[in-house]
Amino acid sequence: MTSRDGGAATPLRHLYETSTPWMGEGWQVEQIGSRLLFRFHGDLSELEGERSANALLTHITGTEEVDLVFEVSQMTGFAIGAQSAWRRAFMRRRRSIRSLATVGANPLVRMGATVLGLAIGVLVEHS
Repeated sequence: MTSRDGGAATPLRHLYETSTPWMGEGWQVEQIGSRLLFRFHGDLSELEGERSANALLTHITGTEEVDLVFEVSQMTGFAIGAQSAWRRAFMRRRRSIRSLATVGANPLVRMGATVLGLAIGVLVEHS
């Protein structure tokens, strides 16, 4: 695997995860080069939405640009407060987000991601 700049991708590095990843309101984030991969499972509560959005804010602190990937095939839903937390995080770090991709998203999630991408001016891909 290579990174965008053609070099070898760095190994997966665990950044932050809830105490019960992949269970109920679980989420996890990993970094692969300049890509941040968020995986969601189950229902994302308002509290877990805040925590996962804060992980994004904590990781992107400087002028580096990242490509965000949301793997949501195991996500069953999310609270409105979780969506609001992510919208605020996107707006605060919009200059550092180069692109957004969703994997396994249903049509409603794809539409929401596209709207967020349009709001911050980034390319959004869905697979």
